[in-house]
Amino acid sequence: MSLVAKSTLLSSTRLREIHREIAWYYDQIALLKAEANSHSLILALPTEITSKIFASYAFGSGTRLDLRWTQVMLVCRRWYNIALGEPELWATIEISPAMTPAFFDAILSRSGVAPLSFRITSFGPEVFASQLLQQEISASQLLQQVGRLREVDHRGAPQSIMDFIRALPRHKFPVLRSLRLASDHNYTLRVPDTMFDGRAPYLTTLELHYVDANWKLIHGLTVLSLAQRIGIPMDQLLPMLQRSPALTHLNVGHVTSTESPAPYPVVSLPLLQSLCIEGWVGPCEELLRHLTIPPSARLSVDAGDGWDNYVGKLTRLLVPFGQHLRAASAPTIRCLRLDCTFNSNGFKISTYAAVPRLSTSDADEPLFSITTYPRAHSLPQIIAPILGILSDRGITHLDCRNRMPQFTTLKAWKAALGLLPALEGVYIVPSITAVRVLQALSQLADTRLRHIHITASRVSGDDKFDTRPLVLKELRQLLSLIHVRGAPLEMLEVSESMETHLDFDEESWDSLSRLVGTLVRNDDVYIVPGWCCWGKASPTRIIELS
Repeated sequence: MSLVAKSTLLSSTRLREIHREIAWYYDQIALLKAEANSHSLILALPTEITSKIFASYAFGSGTRLDLRWTQVMLVCRRWYNIALGEPELWATIEISPAMTPAFFDAILSRSGVAPLSFRITSFGPEVFASQLLQQEISASQLLQQVGRLREVDHRGAPQSIMDFIRALPRHKFPVLRSLRLASDHNYTLRVPDTMFDGRAPYLTTLELHYVDANWKLIHGLTVLSLAQRIGIPMDQLLPMLQRSPALTHLNVGHVTSTESPAPYPVVSLPLLQSLCIEGWVGPCEELLRHLTIPPSARLSVDAGDGWDNYVGKLTRLLVPFGQHLRAASAPTIRCLRLDCTFNSNGFKISTYAAVPRLSTSDADEPLFSITTYPRAHSLPQIIAPILGILSDRGITHLDCRNRMPQFTTLKAWKAALGLLPALEGVYIVPSITAVRVLQALSQLADTRLRHIHITASRVSGDDKFDTRPLVLKELRQLLSLIHVRGAPLEMLEVSESMETHLDFDEESWDSLSRLVGTLVRNDDVYIVPGWCCWGKASPTRIIELS
């Protein structure tokens, strides 16, 4: 008799007994797990240390706003009680249209008397105002906690921000350290002058996006971020920076030149870590010339002046960058990124970029990045002045994993690669760009290539056809030429995933493996410019063409 047939003969009484036994075993398993957990070393820690670990996790993982850190409360009753009793964990509150008054009151109660950090997010003046009215979580109620406000981050609808701004002159902020106001509409609001008359004595972080202020009153900041529609005149910006010599981060969204009867002062910012400027080439260059900053500071300049005298404007802006990068203690540039976009009417230059890092990477890789669009000028004309300011720091790697414009010809690539005699490695994705790069490398008489990395990607509409067969053909030809010269490529590395793959057959993989020292294939597509896969004896230097 089959098992199915036997199961139908069980009585309902026996089935109930089986379910009771199953439930009993589950209870025993839970008891055993609880006993095992009770012997865990972390549970033996004192309450004070455990609460600090929770706080470190909530702040370090970025989960303090969305409250995902509260999952630790589900581990055991003791952890639940510890979390409830730690006011610092509940002192960061995000007010959104989804928040209920009861939830707001509960979090506020759990925060005790700890300094408060508020983030207010509005998605539209009508929707947000009506929901705040219904929920009775208004700017006036928020300002009832004014004595505890440590951080305020208010972003979204101008009307909501305006209501908050209007209430500012009626209060003092004894512990406020950070004020962020960001309107999502392109017209300017204004912070009242009384906000800077001493009623917020510890204010050190100020971020204003489409929110104006009296720049002559601002002082004593460590972080300043401004995105203005009209712009900040140079004769007001530099004196304001003089009054904040301890600045560590400066972001000026729109700087403008002004005619001044006296020369602009040179401002020293010895603690600056990052500087971001946006505007026309002239004001950006002028601001850079009037700032004295550490060689380790990260620079980013977004200048849009059109295409007239493009190389001249680029060279003009590269002069202060070169002085910065050639300083004695400046970090070694490990990557130069050339990002060619189709919608740019200028260029963006920076000495860093936010890129994913491998878990094996031990530090952010410094780089020199330029976003440009070589329509009127060839690729070599753009690369040459950049290499000029990098002095003798040879570029050893070329990253062109993103698709370049179709008009970047084989001739242009060959000339550009000729400027990189120390090139040892390239990073590519299947595209016309990859085909031309491989062809140019094959035509170079002398190449020191040691490493090729291919990242699989979806077929893009920029390519008129699937370029993977062409990439395979040119790759095999290049590897054959290198092999014939007596020094096979040291490593061919391939990154594929479930969604993207090169679609090479096994015969092709076998033929490629015979032409290289090592063939590596994996499912991860997280590659960091600057990571040297065959060792870290010498720093990898990359030119990335994105």
